[in-house]
Amino acid sequence: MNIRRKVIQWLALFVSWLLCLAPLWAETVHIVQKGETLYSIAKQYGSSYQELLEYNKINDPAKIYVGQKIKIPETAPVQSYTVKRGDTLFSISRNFSVSVDTIRKANGLTEKSVLREGMVLKIPGTAKSDQTPQVSTVPAPSPESKPQTDTSPVRPVAEAPDLTAAQWPVRAKSISYLTGKLYGIVITTEADDMVRSLSSGTVVSAGPYRGFGKVAIVQASNGYLYVYGGCDMLNVREGDRITFGTVLGRIGIDSISKQPQLYFLVYKDNKPIDPVSAPRG
Repeated sequence: MNIRRKVIQWLALFVSWLLCLAPLWAETVHIVQKGETLYSIAKQYGSSYQELLEYNKINDPAKIYVGQKIKIPETAPVQSYTVKRGDTLFSISRNFSVSVDTIRKANGLTEKSVLREGMVLKIPGTAKSDQTPQVSTVPAPSPESKPQTDTSPVRPVAEAPDLTAAQWPVRAKSISYLTGKLYGIVITTEADDMVRSLSSGTVVSAGPYRGFGKVAIVQASNGYLYVYGGCDMLNVREGDRITFGTVLGRIGIDSISKQPQLYFLVYKDNKPIDPVSAPRG
């Protein structure tokens, strides 16, 4: 009888031990909240949109519903990255293919947080490496790092030929080329003009960028990256799917020129291209 009692006690202890360890191997499950998309959920966990589709056997991602349970596949180990001079969250996120929001959440940062040289960031969903990712050539402004072109009283521009007849995100009164660290164009327009997308695609970033008002960045399906800066309000948010002509926001008054101006930049394979030649539609 004593042996039987000891066996029962041992089994009880073993079951308790298993229950304590269960959370360590339990599958991560996300409960869909109002306003969330499969794209935004994937970025939140450092996963990919396609991985969530396949892992959850979802045929129509547009039909996910509030309260639905989304299983999150196991991701690669978190990597540490030491911030270097000139780094921004946007450039780091591009280098590691992880969203800015994911990096912020992993490191307890906010939109007002400032990156400092020497800071060590956790990069979720990335494999270990030698901490030497390819340096991004996209010099997009960011809320964490004041744009390098802001070090002069005015942003250097050069007058462009009359390009106002071309199709632009706003009604163009005049157009100039940026000649500093950023390569793109400045379009002077009418006050309160609406900024419309020149492509369909996904909004990969939307928010304030120091010195450039509010900025929307759209990743098109053909690989082009469209940057719309100088807005005083945005109608879109990160993860939104948009089409050609979607109103992204409303133009604001530039803090330096004191005019309603749109900063429009286009990149292909992380390299800036002339916005005049960028695909429309």
